[in-house]
Amino acid sequence: MAGKKAEYEGWLPMNTFSFFGHLALSIGKAMPSQGDEVLMENNNSNVGYRKIICKDGKLIGAAFIDTDLNAGTLQYLIKKRVDIGKYRQNLIKAPEKQAYG
Repeated sequence: MAGKKAEYEGWLPMNTFSFFGHLALSIGKAMPSQGDEVLMENNNSNVGYRKIICKDGKLIGAAFIDTDLNAGTLQYLIKKRVDIGKYRQNLIKAPEKQAYG
């Protein structure tokens, strides 16, 4: 529009909302496809719900309920296609630590 070329990086769906005292976040791919790796943890007593979807060691989607984390970190990992292969269990167990890649 301004006479300068720019490359469109695409759109990344992200939703955060609060309901009945619970905080939920979803970002990226919501439903896995064949070949995607899904890691989940669901402990209603104290952890809430945590799900990440990876493809070839890279995060492509995540959903969390009642989990302390930084949505910007997840957005960065997805957009920059950071290889989180050996850290993916950390992302499920302690997403607030933000020590990946």
